[in-house]
Amino acid sequence: MFDRTKLRIWGFLLSIFGCCQFIILTTIAILVYPGGSVKNPSASKYQFFYNFFSDLGLVQAINGENNLASRILFTIALTVVGFTLIFYFLGMPSFFRSEKITKWLSIIASINGSISAIAYIGIGFTPADVYIDWHMIFVYFGFTSLLLTTILYTIVIFLSKDFPNFYGWIYLIFSIAQFLYLIILYAGGLLFSSAINSLIQVIGQKVIVYVEIICFAIQSYGGWQVIKRKGKKTKTQKNLVSLET
Repeated sequence: MFDRTKLRIWGFLLSIFGCCQFIILTTIAILVYPGGSVKNPSASKYQFFYNFFSDLGLVQAINGENNLASRILFTIALTVVGFTLIFYFLGMPSFFRSEKITKWLSIIASINGSISAIAYIGIGFTPADVYIDWHMIFVYFGFTSLLLTTILYTIVIFLSKDFPNFYGWIYLIFSIAQFLYLIILYAGGLLFSSAINSLIQVIGQKVIVYVEIICFAIQSYGGWQVIKRKGKKTKTQKNLVSLET
């Protein structure tokens, strides 16, 4: 019989691993990207203020060179973080079963979050220079649907007595950042000139992606720590009972 507590612990630890490997692999992918951006097609390297994350997953770099190494790293990074975030979302609802409203809100949030994680995997497997329509569907769906998840978990954590409010504040800050980014993503072309919009889109994407990764690393750590504290509390209570008897 499976030990559900241990499975949840491993799920949270895997999620932390997924976040860490994403930062490491995308950093390496940036370093090995052959070059080229919409702003400067002949560039010989990745340009932080002009290249999108999606450029790392292109079959052919914008400067015309083969992009195999960067694409493999990018795809692995997104696939691993996507799958490990699913483990995180599977483990979270069990903290909020004491109240009916938090139970169901957390389940809805986790289902939606898991779908967002699958969308991130889809981004990795649909290079923008080959499957642009599918790539953009996954991008818009992944980022947009995740906002609902983080808003719901913000509410759930603040309503619950079983999970520290600190993590609710982390989710709240991330939700605000997501909302601002979605304004840029959907309406940037209407708010800014073409040149400024391009720059804001590129920088905004990098900021929100890394903020998201940090957010879920913190949340996964929080889930792991709450389980550990509950385990110690349960063990202490059992020891007291055994002493009394």
